[in-house]
Amino acid sequence: MSSFRPNVCFSAGSRVAASLAAAAVATSALIAGAPGAHAATVSAGAAKASAKPPTGTTGFTAAQATAFKAEITAIKNEVTAITATTAKATAPRAAVAKARATKARAAAVTATRAKARAVTPTKARAVTPTKARAAAAQQDYTFYDSINPSQIPAGRQVATYADGQYAVSRSQVSDPGNVIWIDVSGNDANANALDVEPGDATPAQAAGWVDHRLTAHPGAVAIIYTMRSDWAAAQAAVDTLPAQMRASVRWWIADPTGQPHIVPGAQATQWYWGSSYDISTAEPGF
Repeated sequence: MSSFRPNVCFSAGSRVAASLAAAAVATSALIAGAPGAHAATVSAGAAKASAKPPTGTTGFTAAQATAFKAEITAIKNEVTAITATTAKATAPRAAVAKARATKARAAAVTATRAKARAVTPTKARAVTPTKARAAAAQQDYTFYDSINPSQIPAGRQVATYADGQYAVSRSQVSDPGNVIWIDVSGNDANANALDVEPGDATPAQAAGWVDHRLTAHPGAVAIIYTMRSDWAAAQAAVDTLPAQMRASVRWWIADPTGQPHIVPGAQATQWYWGSSYDISTAEPGF
């Protein structure tokens, strides 16, 4: 056995030397990534890893190689632990830095938008006369009736009498074509409205007048003014007409409450009675 031992030691020493050389290379790489003050510790281990056998020897003994390899392994484990700890400590700082950068970008965008709004105020949209008229046509409107049109405020829609005791001539109004002319007898098919109340046309006359009016003026409307008390009778007469004619009838009902309103089922309501004129409110298209 004694003559065989040197060969075993030499063979083992050769293999260990090769392993230690590889460990030295790996340890050098760890040194490059080792954080701060821990680099000195790793460097010292690297020096051991690259050390040569003592002068005058032919190699490491098996026991020396095993001990040295264990020491190198411990150093590698320490470097690995240090690197992991450093990465864990650095991650939160990186996250915080990223959050701060995101917040700064958001603040910059907000400031830019605020500046843009301040520099470029929203321009008011110009309303063209055509659009203004269209909008007005979609709203309820007020008109005035009187036996004396000169008493009605200037610029207001006028309704006045075409015949009867209080008939008004066309020369007495500024815009005859825009006047609601009222027939009190039931015989004027050119008038816009029929006055159904005591002393004037009767409810029974309503249907005949509507027929004459719409026959003479196809596509026109036929307005019937009446009191609440006579409304049902006038409706019953009009209901005898064809559906196409009934669809062109507009009801103007007297209900002088003093407050603007339109009686349900009617298209216009005379809500104010005065000494100089009366006031009515009508739906669009009346």
